[in-house]
Amino acid sequence: MTDAAIILLSTTYLNVGLKRNLNPLAGTEFWSKFAGFTKNKQSSNYYTMILPIVAYGAPILRAVAKDIEPDYPGLPKLIEDMWETMYSSNGVGLAAPQINKGIRIFVVDSAQIFENLEPEDEKYPDAPGIKQVFINAHIKSLGGDEWAYNEGCLSIPKIREDVYRSEEVTLEYMDENFVAHTQTFIGVTARVILHEYDHLEGKLFIDYLKPLKKRMIKGKLDDISKGKVRVDYRMTFQK
Repeated sequence: MTDAAIILLSTTYLNVGLKRNLNPLAGTEFWSKFAGFTKNKQSSNYYTMILPIVAYGAPILRAVAKDIEPDYPGLPKLIEDMWETMYSSNGVGLAAPQINKGIRIFVVDSAQIFENLEPEDEKYPDAPGIKQVFINAHIKSLGGDEWAYNEGCLSIPKIREDVYRSEEVTLEYMDENFVAHTQTFIGVTARVILHEYDHLEGKLFIDYLKPLKKRMIKGKLDDISKGKVRVDYRMTFQK
């Protein structure tokens, strides 16, 4: 077991499972693993767990998540586990329903996107991005024009489609210390937030597709729900 992290860059995927105009960014972090555990980088007193991602087909991905109270059992460790799980799955966002928790929590690290930008890559107005925990988030308003971005999802591997979302979103939420915030986010950060927020509402990015496109990917979705897919991160499938 080691505290060191090896950072490998590729040109295949954008961390969150999102890419745009076939010009994805890259940034993959791998931590030494043993039985799904990694050493917490901020504390030597305990290990965080890399949790399995819930695959498409699980009922929890279609349920509306519930608000929690500050005394929710094991909340600090759950948040740490979510960060570790997100990074080990090559993500910049992860919502609690994706780890089989029906509660309104998601984490976002869009700063990775900007850290890995090349000079020729598309620029976004929300630099330098954020690394943030969102608890009990609720959308107050959406703004700006809708724009297309090629999205994927850790719970729906090997499928990517263009999705239109608003340019900005204003949220009411609590941070990890249960301090209340009302904040507006724009650009690719807003995109990641809206993607993760959908998980709290029982929605998936494929819900935005037109009926013909949904029919075209039905076979792939069925395979995912049956566990007939290979990924390089831990997953759990509906039985």
